[in-house]
Amino acid sequence: MKQRTLLLLVTLLMVISARAQSARFSLSPNPANQQVQITVQSGQTETLNIQFYSVIGNKVMSITSVAEGGKLQINTSALAEGVYLVRIVSGGHTFVQRLKIQHQ
Repeated sequence: MKQRTLLLLVTLLMVISARAQSARFSLSPNPANQQVQITVQSGQTETLNIQFYSVIGNKVMSITSVAEGGKLQINTSALAEGVYLVRIVSGGHTFVQRLKIQHQ
């Protein structure tokens, strides 16, 4: 099971690097403290399915919400400090980005 989780993480990190320059979404600020904003590069209103995964592959948060005008604020205060993989699904496309949570 641990090998499978590690393989999943390595695969997701490879996807992150391959798509970093052509991503349709951005996360800011990064590192985040209490909130992170997801911005849809097109600026259009979209329904987003967002999942946060810990570095060991556990899903720690899942949200489905509408990014009005291409922007969506997410409260991250309940997440422990550390690095997360954020999986965003919209319109049949999946994107993964790395997010660091650093509470002050």
